[in-house]
Amino acid sequence: MPLVQGDRVQLQQALLNLIINAVEAMCGVSQEERELLISTGNETNGVLVEVRDAGPGLAPTTVSHVFEAFYTTKPGGLGSARPESSSVSRADFVIASFDQNSLE
Repeated sequence: MPLVQGDRVQLQQALLNLIINAVEAMCGVSQEERELLISTGNETNGVLVEVRDAGPGLAPTTVSHVFEAFYTTKPGGLGSARPESSSVSRADFVIASFDQNSLE
């Protein structure tokens, strides 16, 4: 795995946010069915980090908003401007994507 250059705290926060969201997404899933998968790999232009969960997924109408600042699907949630995510993305080593059926 190649060395990733960037702010260690921002990278940790971005990954931790993804993990917390994945865990929260599985709250309504039975304990036996819960699965959280974190994997890494090499990509042509950098490193790939995947966080997958066995949560119920998102409604098709919300998928296009997933990476918008201050957007949330959580009841009572405020969303986040995600400054750590945006500055990490500007560093050209994080490519954010979303796969609705990643564990099916």
